[in-house]
Amino acid sequence: MINQNLLKKNVQRKMKKPEFLKKIHIGKIISTVMKQRNLTIIILAERIGTTKCSVNRMLKQKSLKINRIIEVSYALGENLLHYYLNEMPLLMNTETNDDEIIIKIKKDNVVVTPSKKIRTTEFLQFIHIGKILKEESKKQKVSETTLSNIIYRTQSTVSRIFKDSDIDIERLILSSYYLNYDFIRNIYLPFMAVDTNKMIANDIIFEGCTIKVNPKKVSIITERQTVTYH
Repeated sequence: MINQNLLKKNVQRKMKKPEFLKKIHIGKIISTVMKQRNLTIIILAERIGTTKCSVNRMLKQKSLKINRIIEVSYALGENLLHYYLNEMPLLMNTETNDDEIIIKIKKDNVVVTPSKKIRTTEFLQFIHIGKILKEESKKQKVSETTLSNIIYRTQSTVSRIFKDSDIDIERLILSSYYLNYDFIRNIYLPFMAVDTNKMIANDIIFEGCTIKVNPKKVSIITERQTVTYH
């Protein structure tokens, strides 16, 4: 359980926002990666199943909901979460995952074995971050009022967040800091096709391939090439 005196002090100082959150503009980062990958707005829109107008709006936004960031990460072949995680300390309640997985992808059919994890964006439909956040807050005896101070929102907004399966990443990071529970590394990262900060499921994911992941080595095998990350 979190130290209640420490929590009280944090709330009293109005939960100063980490400096790195002020510097990160995720829309601009996505735009830069698109240029590096020679991807147009139309291509990105097709890959994440949205419209050109929606992508244009997204590129102007400083922050996005975490599900969208993960979808775009897969579409770009870039783990966009690492722009945040590189600046975040390892929080006390951070779990580790050492499982091994083989993903076979052929013509939109995905076979995952033998891992318990699903490393495609399909896993997002099974995560209700609002319920998880509510449960962790309740576990630590943190009220909706306190949480509203943490994320700079009203209590009614917190109530809506608890009912939502998605959440703005900055709000999630602020919650992580002050609950001392790393929601990104614990809840999302173990399911993603990433090796450290790299997306292993980059453009290669759109053709038939096999991905093998273990704690020390990641191998992607297709008819054209074999790529290994250490």
